[in-house]
Amino acid sequence: MSETLMTELESSFALDLNVKAFKGKGDFRSLMRDQIKIANGVHIEMAALEEEVSKFDLPMLLILTVDDKTSPYVKRARLRWRLRGQGSHASFNDIVRPLFAYVPATLHGYLDRCNERAQELNALEAVFRYAACQVGSFLEHGSVKISNRAGAEANVPQAA
Repeated sequence: MSETLMTELESSFALDLNVKAFKGKGDFRSLMRDQIKIANGVHIEMAALEEEVSKFDLPMLLILTVDDKTSPYVKRARLRWRLRGQGSHASFNDIVRPLFAYVPATLHGYLDRCNERAQELNALEAVFRYAACQVGSFLEHGSVKISNRAGAEANVPQAA
């Protein structure tokens, strides 16, 4: 992970997330901007990993898919493995790993680390995208949407 993104992540984790510490909507907007900035930084890291893996002539590719229809605040991005020449994504352990027979042995560990890094980046992206969306929803509606156990969304009123 780049040093700049790591520094931003560390400073974000150090935020005092006590709701009473926020004095007004400006503080929430600032928080949302920070979360969007971090999510966009993760997107850059994802694109770099995709490009790095694509430099090798392998039977599998790591593809970055971006869906800008999921959120008005941050685009949803995912790193997924695909077999060369096929359009659907592939499970690393079920489909990609068996192809290691066609990959130089020196790259096996590298591909395992790339897969772990892709999973980490996917998780970071999801966390910060979701957080930005929740703060945006709070700013827009005065409440956030959460899912209850039945899967239906419920509004949580603004804290007094």
